[in-house]
Amino acid sequence: MPKDDVEESLVEQKHHKIIVKSPGRRRLKCYNDGLIISICIFLLLVGLAISLLVYVKSHPGWVDGLISHSYDDRKHHQDMVDRINAEQNLWRAKYNPSAARLKDVQPYEIDDEKMWERQRNETSEEALQDTKTHLIQLLGLRDHLPKTFDARRRWPDCQSMRQILDQAGCGSCWAASAASVMSDRICIASNGKRQIQISVEDLLTCCPHCGGCLGSLHSISPFIHFKEHGIVTGGEFNSNVGCKPYSFPPNCGSPCSPRNFDSSKTPKCSKQCRSDYEKTYEEDLIRASQAYWVLADRALFRRAEVWPLLLKLHLQDEYGKELIKREIYHFGPIQACMTVHEQFQHYEYGIYSSETFSNVIYGHCMKLLGWGEQDGKEYWLYANSWGKSWGENGFIRINMKDVITDASAGLL
Repeated sequence: MPKDDVEESLVEQKHHKIIVKSPGRRRLKCYNDGLIISICIFLLLVGLAISLLVYVKSHPGWVDGLISHSYDDRKHHQDMVDRINAEQNLWRAKYNPSAARLKDVQPYEIDDEKMWERQRNETSEEALQDTKTHLIQLLGLRDHLPKTFDARRRWPDCQSMRQILDQAGCGSCWAASAASVMSDRICIASNGKRQIQISVEDLLTCCPHCGGCLGSLHSISPFIHFKEHGIVTGGEFNSNVGCKPYSFPPNCGSPCSPRNFDSSKTPKCSKQCRSDYEKTYEEDLIRASQAYWVLADRALFRRAEVWPLLLKLHLQDEYGKELIKREIYHFGPIQACMTVHEQFQHYEYGIYSSETFSNVIYGHCMKLLGWGEQDGKEYWLYANSWGKSWGENGFIRINMKDVITDASAGLL
């Protein structure tokens, strides 16, 4: 090979080596830049996480659905708990991190007249007649009632008697307690053969005159719906039980703050069962034969111009207690509603009394399933709908002196 050709080849090789090395240096530079950017992003995320943690600890905020207490809220509730435990010994309070204050309850109005008018059709008038007929029947019962009674012991085969529901992030206490009463009474009527759960979801979403996640007005409304239209079966959240299980996850406390309750969150009525259920919605419907008040708001009775007999009975508090006892003893648990105070949320055990220095926070409905006496104090036994971690494994005993504003039930 000529010398000139050799030198030209070497120059090309040297030039080629230079070209090959240059991209390598650029890749190294890009790699270093990428590493720096990644570190910067990581540090930024760490900073944001720390800032968020600091904010959550110092402000009320959402944590897995739970609205945490601010420093002021915690102090307000803890001071309340300490004062309750120091000033009386009938019941014990325990700080509840999900307890709400009156300021947390968003003001809203339920149009009493409008909701009542939606019920005043022919069947609703029949419900008033059911009330008259049934209360006259109760007046005719002359059994000696025991000092202590627990429906769970009278009907031990009924599993629903012991079940504690969790209404979660919806003001559906009225639906949960009514559905629980219905489940119990279906079991009682069948002598323990029908162990089903009435769907809270179906009652909540498909009863237009009952209410929604912002509450209800009259305890009789769900039972009128039970009689007129029927309700399907359905278990708790994620239970895969029945036609329509409950759709609200229990992840926001016991109880959830009213700030979770939003009328827009009430699901739309769907008359379909879950896809793998063996029945259609229509096939699964169960209906009651009667819907009636056991105790009703006095103003409601006057406005509805119900019979003087009923008004007279319900104006006598002691007679009202007697009728409630007869109803539970002979026919099973009932739904009872009342107003509750902020301190109610901190109940741990004992005989609760609403004699208090705290604010009324909202109306609340529960299942009333018995009564008793301890240290000379008479009490009602309730099943609440705030989960088993609250109160006496989900139950509460309340002084009989506390006023029940509204109580209803139905018969199969």
